[in-house]
Amino acid sequence: AAGKRPSGLPGLAKTIIFKAPLGSTDCCRPFRFHHFTAKPATFTAMVEAAPGQKAVSGDFVPEAKEVKAEAAGPDGVEVCINVRFQPSALGEIRALLVMKSDIGEHKALLVGYAQPPQPQGPVDIAKGKPTNVDFQNPFMEP
Repeated sequence: AAGKRPSGLPGLAKTIIFKAPLGSTDCCRPFRFHHFTAKPATFTAMVEAAPGQKAVSGDFVPEAKEVKAEAAGPDGVEVCINVRFQPSALGEIRALLVMKSDIGEHKALLVGYAQPPQPQGPVDIAKGKPTNVDFQNPFMEP
C-alpha cells in the first residue's frame, strides 16, 4: 500500500507569502510537503503562471532544480525546497510552484509583496584605494 494520502492532494497545498523591498535577494521561504508512497521519488521544481496570470514571473526562484524523497512509511516523509523572492516591480506578484515527479505533483501559490527599496550603506571607502560596491539591477530589462 502507498500509505495514507491527505485530502486535497495533489492540488494546491498551500499559499506562501513573501515581503521584500525592491532589489532584495535575501527573502527566502520553505515549501514543505509530504511524500506518501512506498518508493523513492525525485521532484522537479518549476515556477508557472499563477491562476489568472498570463505570464510566468521570474521573481520567484527555487533554490534547487529537484529534491529527492525517500520511500515513505505509514506517516509519510517531509520534503522541503526553499524558494527565493527577488522582486523586479513594486506591488503584488503571484506565481505557482509545481513540484512534479513520476508519481504526482504538489503545488503552492507564491504571493510576493514588493515594497519600496530600502536605503543601504554607508559604504566605507578608504582614501586612495579602489573599492567595489555590490548591487543588483532588480528590473527584468536593462
